[in-house]
Amino acid sequence: MKTEPPNDDNGPLTDDERSIKEQQDQLLWEFFKKSDERATTYIYSTYFNRLLRYGLHQFGDEELVRDSIQEVFLDLISNASQLRDVRAIDPFLRKCLMYKILRKLKRRDREITRSQLERTHDNVSYLFEAAEDVEKAQFSERDFQQLRAVFHSLSDRQQRAIILRFFRSLRFKQIAKTMDIGRDYAETLVYRTIKKLQSDLRKLRPD
Repeated sequence: MKTEPPNDDNGPLTDDERSIKEQQDQLLWEFFKKSDERATTYIYSTYFNRLLRYGLHQFGDEELVRDSIQEVFLDLISNASQLRDVRAIDPFLRKCLMYKILRKLKRRDREITRSQLERTHDNVSYLFEAAEDVEKAQFSERDFQQLRAVFHSLSDRQQRAIILRFFRSLRFKQIAKTMDIGRDYAETLVYRTIKKLQSDLRKLRPD
């Protein structure tokens, strides 16, 4: 995962300043939990842009980040009375945002349709290199069914690596950051998964 973006404050807080800030946050959060309109408005207006900068620094997708921030606040406002106490608002909101975005990405990664496979045929066609008609650029129903079956036999991590590489066209460095793994491991993971796909597909095809 990427390193933290620059802090919005002028510099690190002293222990006394941090203690005062935490007390202020805790009081403000208590009002927020009671659906106080002023507290809600203050938190939203104060932290929206901070969360946006943080999300963009981590993921770089403005639409995804903006939508996720809105959903985070909607969830919090809708469940205000059930929220736990927090020591500091900023790190709590960041964790909420990170959780929301990662869930969105995971759900997005799983939504692979036939049209997506066809649009990226050039990227995945070599997975069918054992078939004689690959070079004809024909993506038959059997091809699709076989690829889907083999793909879903992969582990979650293997599936995500392939999706990030071939369906979202990310480089290995980006894959590593998205999956929170090392770059070398990301490259190894993709290549090993490709080999497994090729091997499993050959087993499904007649000689």
